[in-house]
Amino acid sequence: MLKQYLTMKKLFLLFLVLSFNSIVLSQTTSPNWGSFQFNTTDRIVSWVKVYELDSGTKLKDLKSYLIDNNLVEIQMQDSLSLNGVFVKRSVDIQKYGYKRSTTPIGILDTEQTCKVKIEYKEGRYRVTLTDIGQIDNGMSDIFMKGMFGLGAPTSKGNFVTYNGEYSFTKTNEVRKNFSIFYEILDKFYSDIFTYKKPTEKVDNW
Repeated sequence: MLKQYLTMKKLFLLFLVLSFNSIVLSQTTSPNWGSFQFNTTDRIVSWVKVYELDSGTKLKDLKSYLIDNNLVEIQMQDSLSLNGVFVKRSVDIQKYGYKRSTTPIGILDTEQTCKVKIEYKEGRYRVTLTDIGQIDNGMSDIFMKGMFGLGAPTSKGNFVTYNGEYSFTKTNEVRKNFSIFYEILDKFYSDIFTYKKPTEKVDNW
């Protein structure tokens, strides 16, 4: 019974991944969308982007920006780099010009999470995201409880990685119908990790 449940659960999660609300998704021959990179040998997804900085902005300013805006929990640092975990949050699809009806299920109402590494050089910094994925919002539970009853285990709160079969086929090719999925996430992470100078407060006295 449990083995049957786990098999059905896996099939349904894969179905959710592939069914984007009946959207006609664009096809692409390139496995790299935006700043996402796909290692087809190890079936690993990462995101790497280099940003320009003015000469007056230092690593400590980047750190303050990430902490003050509750973006990254810093775990390690040295004089030229920061390492931490992205503070999980949902994607504001309207901010990036998308509607619910045209947004993949894997992004709707799910919190995104990943590991973060920031490397600093004078005038620029590089952001590398790994272990990218989402926190399961329990959507598949509706289907599973209908088949196995209310006692079926919940998947809500579990980490779902974008590595492996989520983004790659059995032949290690990137799933070509994921262009919109990664297009939205690319805009999301590009915006999140763009350093924004703090606004100076106006003294009315």
